[in-house]
Amino acid sequence: MEYDVFISYASEDEESFVAALADLLAKFGVKVWFAPAILKIGDSLSRSIDKGLANAKFGIVVLSKAYIAKPWPEYELKGLTSKAIGKDKVILPIWHEISRDEVLSFSPPLADTFALYTSRLSLHEIALKIIEIVRPDIFNNLLRLQAWEKLKSEATPGIAAIKDLKPGPIRHKNLPESFLIRAKMVQRTLADVLPVSVEETINNFRRDFHPWEELVHWERMAAAYLDLTSGNNFSFEKRKDIFSALLGFSTDMIDEDKANKFQHLSFDEVVDVGNSYLNVMPKIVDPKDESSE
Repeated sequence: MEYDVFISYASEDEESFVAALADLLAKFGVKVWFAPAILKIGDSLSRSIDKGLANAKFGIVVLSKAYIAKPWPEYELKGLTSKAIGKDKVILPIWHEISRDEVLSFSPPLADTFALYTSRLSLHEIALKIIEIVRPDIFNNLLRLQAWEKLKSEATPGIAAIKDLKPGPIRHKNLPESFLIRAKMVQRTLADVLPVSVEETINNFRRDFHPWEELVHWERMAAAYLDLTSGNNFSFEKRKDIFSALLGFSTDMIDEDKANKFQHLSFDEVVDVGNSYLNVMPKIVDPKDESSE
C-alpha cells in the first residue's frame, strides 16, 4: 500500500498531539502511516518502518524534546532524509514544544526548513496546511467534502464532521457574471437538498483556490442530479441520499462498504448514481463516423 504521509514521532507526543493529527488527516482522506493504526501483533517494527518509509510520498517529522532524545526517530529521520535528496518538500517538520536552538543542535538542516508550530497553529490549521501540500486534490475539494461530512453527520450521529472548520478567507474579490450565472443555476438545481443561499454559494466559490475547476464539479453533480430525479416522485429522503452519493463520488469517498449503508438507496441504485455522475454527458457520435460505416 502507498501512503501519502509517514509520521515520525516520539511515543511521548502521541497522546498530546500526534494521534489527533493522524486521525484528522485520515478523516480528510489522507493515507497515513501511523504506527498504532498500522502495526498489528507480531509485526516487525523495523520492517514496518522501512516499508512505511519506502511507500510514503511525504514524511511528517514531529520534533520535540522527546524526539531528539530517542534512537528510533533518528533512524526514521535518516530514512526520510535520504529519500528527500534531490526532491522538494519531502520532509514536513512540525515543532512541538521545542525551541529553534534545540532543533539546531539536533539537525541544522531541519532548523533551516520552514516548519509548522503547534504553539502558533491549531490542529485543524496544521492539518489543512499539510493537506495542501501532500494532497492538493483533497484540498481543492474541501467545499464538497464539507457538504459530504455534514450530510454524514446528520445521518449518523456521533461522527466528527468537517463542518466545525471555520470558512477560509475570500480569495477572489470578483468573479465574472458568466461564472455567477452558472453558480446560481447549480444552487437552484440543488436547493431542495442543499439549502444554501445564492450569496453563500458564491462566497464559497470565492474562497476556493480554483473556483472554475470547483464549479465544473458542482455542475456535473447538478446535471447528474437532474438526470436521476427529473420525472420521478422520489421522497425528500431519497433525493437527499442521491445528492449525498453524488458528493461521495465527486470526492472519491464511496467504496463498497459505504455504498451499502444508504438508508433510502439500494446498492444497485448507488451504482446507478455513480454511473450518472461519471457519464453525465453521453458520447456524441460524429455523423461523418456513422456515414462511413
